[in-house]
Amino acid sequence: MAELEIQVSPVSHTKEDNNGLDDDKSKANIVKDDCSHNGCEFDVEVEEQTTPIGSRMEDGEMTQSQRPDVMMQVLGSLAAALPYMSVSSAVIYSGITLPQFTSSDATDIVLEDSTTALFSSLTNMGSILGALVAGPSMVIVGQRRTLLLALPATLACWLGVAFANSVSLLLVFRFLLGATVGVLETAPYTYVAEISYKDYRGSLSGIIEISRGVGMISYYAIGTSNLTWRQLALVAGITTTVPSFIGLLFMHDSPRWLASKGYNVRSDKALQFFRGNKYKIDQERKDILEQVKGMRHTNHNVVGQIKQLQDPSILKRFSLLMLMTLLWQWGGNVAILAYTVVIFGETNSCSSAAACSILVGVGRTVGSLVFFSLTDCVGRRPGFIVSSLGCSASMFSLGLYFYFKNEFDNGEMIVAGWTWLPSVAVLAFTFFIASVIGVSNILPGELLPLSFRLIGKGMSTVFNWIVVFSVSYMFVPLKNTFGLHGAFWTYAICGFLSAAIPLLLPETKGKSLEEIETIFKHR
Repeated sequence: MAELEIQVSPVSHTKEDNNGLDDDKSKANIVKDDCSHNGCEFDVEVEEQTTPIGSRMEDGEMTQSQRPDVMMQVLGSLAAALPYMSVSSAVIYSGITLPQFTSSDATDIVLEDSTTALFSSLTNMGSILGALVAGPSMVIVGQRRTLLLALPATLACWLGVAFANSVSLLLVFRFLLGATVGVLETAPYTYVAEISYKDYRGSLSGIIEISRGVGMISYYAIGTSNLTWRQLALVAGITTTVPSFIGLLFMHDSPRWLASKGYNVRSDKALQFFRGNKYKIDQERKDILEQVKGMRHTNHNVVGQIKQLQDPSILKRFSLLMLMTLLWQWGGNVAILAYTVVIFGETNSCSSAAACSILVGVGRTVGSLVFFSLTDCVGRRPGFIVSSLGCSASMFSLGLYFYFKNEFDNGEMIVAGWTWLPSVAVLAFTFFIASVIGVSNILPGELLPLSFRLIGKGMSTVFNWIVVFSVSYMFVPLKNTFGLHGAFWTYAICGFLSAAIPLLLPETKGKSLEEIETIFKHR
């Protein structure tokens, strides 16, 4: 027998609010409410279990019957992750198709030098707009419906690219494609974070990065075929949008988003759907509703979520996450992708530019698989720190190679025995960066509270694209000012500094989103 003092808040005895609660506990709440008016003391004896079976731990470990079913969580995560294949294909489309647009033998649309750079960069510019739209959209209609709206628009933009009959139309649809990609990149991580059980959240989020890597490999491989740029656009549009759209139609909205909107019955159904019919959701449901009750008057709309930045705790978390993004992006990710072919060309390691790109995609996918396997075992902080240091060491090695090669008269002779170094450094970087990107995308969904999570993720994605633009823009000035080795060493320093940021944040492995928020409340 255990004595338990029941803590109660005023309750509205509606059918929806009491849905799923234990009958005896509901009666105890009413008795307690009556007693509070008469000044009586209230102690209740509770037999055997005092916590729902779904969250009770015996001997520090759940039995198999107490664990939630993971199948629907995997399918939901996969449906949300597939749009990242469209993100990958949109980003690398210009690199694959530019030779067709600029060839002297081109008989279709031809791009002049003045429009070539615009064709390549318009997607990034559009992505900033898309991310700005994604945040408010997720607040209003939820993550799943935001994706369901963006996927047909993405397909329409791919079709616009495929059937464009002028340079102007081609550029317009490239910009609009970037906007839809900005939405597709913003919504999946928070959706997966909110549907996942705490012990599986990191691994399920890893599916998104695997999808990105598979998209890179697949599209680079397709790019080696004899397909025209129009056919490539059709393949990308259909294969990267239709399967995900169909999959999301059979999923539920995030239980936490539904609860934040007051749809408690639908929230219960969604939570049970993602946990399996045999799992008791009482405790998790209670935790979600308690957090929602605490922010009910603060996030009814987009402006209300933005105002949450006035909270010093939320502002600190958001600022640290943005600093992390700034440092790891300045760790060389964009530059290494742009310079891959040249680096591999130093050692003649690849037979073609496409082969180099596929090799990088393989390294990225292998890194994502390792991240997927280990993130829920070793934690977010160790994974990010080790991977950031690995990226930094790779950049330092590249800088060292080019320093001796370019800064000494006999540089070619000095590095003659190091011809393997650039290739190994690039492959190591692409392996480690997968974990860096994975953790940096997971953390906003975990560390930001429900009252700011969706608009905060949108803002962080906008910031990320702005940083990507700055890194791309500054690469040539850095190289001209400090030399190629100086540019790589700058990236190495930033990557090294980024490893320190997780030390200022709590470990989120194995904690529910509500438990993580409790940590910050007690700080």
